[in-house]
Amino acid sequence: MIDDFLAHFQAGRLHDWRKKHFNPVFPEDIPPGEMLTDVLLPAYLDLTLAMLECDQCGRLWIQKAVGKNEYAPYAFDGTDQRSKILGLNESPDFKATLGLGERQVGTSE
Repeated sequence: MIDDFLAHFQAGRLHDWRKKHFNPVFPEDIPPGEMLTDVLLPAYLDLTLAMLECDQCGRLWIQKAVGKNEYAPYAFDGTDQRSKILGLNESPDFKATLGLGERQVGTSE
């Protein structure tokens, strides 16, 4: 998509690219950078998880999977112990709790 945009831009045919990616009511006078952003942002949002904060208690809720209306709660408990909700947690303590490392939880070795 970006290569196609650049090719149209260099050839002075952004109007053709606009017609290919937007409906007829899309503004004609929008700068090329904003036009590209309007195409890329929805693709980016389709790959990201939402995070919400409870208005009453402040607890964070993190979406479990893209496109799903399921959330996991997260509340910081004030300690130095952290548990990661998203992605891989590379800390030795976390790996040990899953049996992935040789280190015992709570030891410094």
